Amino acid sequence: LSLHDALPIFISFVQSLDYIEDFGVGHDEYPKYPIETLVERNGDCEDSSYLMCSLLWGMKQACVLLKFPNHMAVGIRVTNPPPYNSSSFPVTYYYVDDAFGGSYYLYVETTAENWLLGEAPEELRNITPEIIEIANSKKREAELEELEEQLRFLEEQLRYLEE
Repeated sequence: LSLHDALPIFISFVQSLDYIEDFGVGHDEYPKYPIETLVERNGDCEDSSYLMCSLLWGMKQACVLLKFPNHMAVGIRVTNPPPYNSSSFPVTYYYVDDAFGGSYYLYVETTAENWLLGEAPEELRNITPEIIEIANSKKREAELEELEEQLRFLEEQLRYLEE
């Protein structure tokens, strides 16, 4: 399954989770680990955003968290900026001076169903969010290659000791 084919499935899945506020945890925000959101099949905006980014990382797709006052969403890296207007809504994206030398990130709403890629709630369209870079594919790929190299070395050492 390519990222192009998987992306609408990931977005639809995350949007389908029940939205639930952080009640009764003793403070305003209790961010869940992505696995908690997945198992419990619910969460608030930061929980579903963390889960969405985790799914994207698994496909080696760069993403960022978009932190607004009282809301969080995800930005998905695209190679070219999209046209500003689509037929039904203005496309929302952000330019980030990132590890790729500068990229455009399309807004993804994670808390309710049927939001399209690039479609943001009207009240957020003119607000500049805090951009939180979590990880990028190039850095993650290099880290994975290094870990694989270390694993190969350890396997060789283990074979040597077994002989």
